[in-house]
Amino acid sequence: MSTSRTTKLKSIDKLLSSKSYEEVILKINQLDISELSEEEIAYKDLLLIRANLAIGNYDIAHLLSKTIKYYKFTNMHDKFARIKFYNGLYLIYIGNLVDAKESLTESYICYKRIDDKTGQAVVLSRLAEVQYIVGDVPSTIRLLEKSLNLLDNNDIKRIRGIKSNIAQFYIISGRINNAECLLREIAKSWSRSNNQFYINYLMRLSTIYSLKGEYQESRRYLSKSLPYLLDNTYERVVYHENLGWTLNLEKDYDQAIIELQKGLRIASENSPSSTLVSQIKRRMADSYLGLKDYPNSAKYADEALAVAEKLNERVEIAECWRIQAQIANYHGEVDKARGLFKQAIDMFKMIGTQYNLASCRYIAATSGLYHNGERQALLFLAREYFASEDVQHYIKKIDDEFKKNLQSSKPVKPPQNAPVVIATSSEMKKVVETAQVMSQADMTILLTGDTGTGKDLLARYIHDCSGCKGEFISVNIAGIPESMIEGELFGHRKGAFTGASHARAGLLEMAHNGTFYLNEVNSTPPAIQAKLLDVLERRKVRRLGENIWRDVSFRLISATNHDLEELIRKNEFRADFYHRIKQVEIALSSLIERPEDIPALIQYFLSQVGLECDESQAQTIASRFESHLWPGNVRELKAEIEKLAVLSGRNINRLFASLPTDDGYQKEQLLTLLEKYNWNRTRVAKELGLTEGTIRHRIRKFKLL
Repeated sequence: MSTSRTTKLKSIDKLLSSKSYEEVILKINQLDISELSEEEIAYKDLLLIRANLAIGNYDIAHLLSKTIKYYKFTNMHDKFARIKFYNGLYLIYIGNLVDAKESLTESYICYKRIDDKTGQAVVLSRLAEVQYIVGDVPSTIRLLEKSLNLLDNNDIKRIRGIKSNIAQFYIISGRINNAECLLREIAKSWSRSNNQFYINYLMRLSTIYSLKGEYQESRRYLSKSLPYLLDNTYERVVYHENLGWTLNLEKDYDQAIIELQKGLRIASENSPSSTLVSQIKRRMADSYLGLKDYPNSAKYADEALAVAEKLNERVEIAECWRIQAQIANYHGEVDKARGLFKQAIDMFKMIGTQYNLASCRYIAATSGLYHNGERQALLFLAREYFASEDVQHYIKKIDDEFKKNLQSSKPVKPPQNAPVVIATSSEMKKVVETAQVMSQADMTILLTGDTGTGKDLLARYIHDCSGCKGEFISVNIAGIPESMIEGELFGHRKGAFTGASHARAGLLEMAHNGTFYLNEVNSTPPAIQAKLLDVLERRKVRRLGENIWRDVSFRLISATNHDLEELIRKNEFRADFYHRIKQVEIALSSLIERPEDIPALIQYFLSQVGLECDESQAQTIASRFESHLWPGNVRELKAEIEKLAVLSGRNINRLFASLPTDDGYQKEQLLTLLEKYNWNRTRVAKELGLTEGTIRHRIRKFKLL
């Protein structure tokens, strides 16, 4: 490359940083291509691609293909990383998200190879954008946070930008208190002369206060932004939309429509098929819904949905379904309304937008479409979220609904034959309360927690509290050979395969009008997941070898000790099946997280083997186990207590006399962990929360070597 031409191209490259895109294109067009080498032409094309992308000119497919091909076979890894990044941007803009993700991932790997952390951070920000478009808000936040951690502390401008984006996605995901804290933190270092940052800050705070129900404060922040909006078309649209939305929440629907129409006019003139148009029309549908003008509400909801589906804006799609459900309910179309509410709730759950999910549950619960058990469950789940974010106006509304139901609803009382669930700690009391409420609703439940925490027991407890007339059918999917799973679950006709000497109903059929408990659901093969998903949607099963569909109606409870979201990221578990089986998640903590339950459990386990002890005696026994980690959780504690009872001849005094000393348990615990980790003292010390020196001292003390 010529030194003078290289210098010229590098000076043009610097213009990209200052966002002088038109000037970049002008200077490139002034170059004499005949004088450029092949390498210089590729560099020139690289700059031209970025400038065209920035000004919205996407007629660059040929240029991209040519430039990628050139840099792919050179050692210029930095430029190959750049062109793959630009290709990813182009693919996002034209809507090819699958290939965009692949191209951006290639760029990220290349930047990682050359240890360019800024490049990695920029690419991760765009990968986050892809995740948001496809509707995965939690992954969006994770990628942005990872991007932030890669940046140099001196890169103040980029750090502010990413933090601001994280705050926005916190709001979208429903983590509104986190969003407010982050915005306040960023504001300390913002200069008000930076209009764009300051406008974003004011708008986002306005949104947060609207979500909290503090409408006067919301409007105050919107008013502060007005002087900065004169030359900013996009933000003027957002201003009118936010003000209209706040007025909607205050039930000033007529004034809300006026503000929303102002925003719609500006948005339609500039970009008639944009996200903003979809959002404003959806908010107008809500305004007309508030005025009980159902024809206009339906009109704007349908128009908003058409734009949202074109852009694959899943939050807006779900909000439109929610409005359509309310309209269908007004017209007496009960099945349609319930179906639309279910679609909306499932979509919000899948995306991870907790505020939208909770408010949709509240609207569904107060629609009159659900029986008391389902209604209570929807309100309970909504309140759980609003309490976590201290959204007082919704908490009050939900509590008022609970009070209305107080006279008509009977508290759930477990039948006499229901298993006993010991709950002394606040965590377990919450688990039992959730289980009792959810037992009355036809929702799938996913039980999570380590082995031995009581998932099987809780599943049976939920079934018994539900009052279902059918059976409790339990299956451990990991215990069935994969070749036999389909036959076990779905049944078969006579002669369907070798050895099928007679027709047999499957376990799903046997669970009709009852509960089907699918333990170790993480072991379910993908093909079976797809078939189970179909059963849950259609409520019908077909035996192997038959063409007859049989109706089934059962409550599905699943359980796992694995992180299913991690398995989804590894493509080892179906995302659609996961969201279908997890309408409600109940997490059971390990004993180490709820030591308050140990004395009560000891008391109960002793009573089961015919030994009675009071609370103080149970506490004394528990105190001897303080240093024990209970890796087997409740199951291990039960086995230990039963062993002590047998060894003492079921005599409480002998049992106390035979209790191990603290040294005895320390020795047993230490030896177990040393053998587990192949005598790696560092790992044992980490698990016990001790120093390596302490571990060496105890090994000598207990003469383990």
